[in-house]
Amino acid sequence: MLINAQSIPEAITANNLYSKIEKRDKPSFLVFWNPNCETGEETLLKYQGVINKYSPKIDIYVIGLTNIPDLMVEMSSKIGLDYPLYYLGGDKSVSIFDRKEKFSAELFKLTNKKSDDFIMAYIKDLDSVDYINDSIEIDYGKLANLAKSY
Repeated sequence: MLINAQSIPEAITANNLYSKIEKRDKPSFLVFWNPNCETGEETLLKYQGVINKYSPKIDIYVIGLTNIPDLMVEMSSKIGLDYPLYYLGGDKSVSIFDRKEKFSAELFKLTNKKSDDFIMAYIKDLDSVDYINDSIEIDYGKLANLAKSY
């Protein structure tokens, strides 16, 4: 019997993410996810569908808003998702939502964009970044356009 090892979530900062995107030639989709929410598993299932369909052409970064990466492993194992997940890095004495705002501000600065805090980012390349501020709904049209651009 062969058992796949579950990917261990990795802490990520805006600088780390920017470097990862910079080194790749694929478009990227970044989404923040709250596994502590009562719909956390349902939401992860939605992201699993995106990963299954688009990951060959788009790098997908699912970043958990949690200080408990084991919760992410538990949920991804439960639904059978074996894909790299990330959790928000930084000083854990600072609230997760303050760290998310700081992450957003740092990423805006790195990409020379002006925007508010965001939930999702559709990144054709580092010069063409589209942030979605308040929406938790995935824009499948934007994902399809990113996939076509690769």
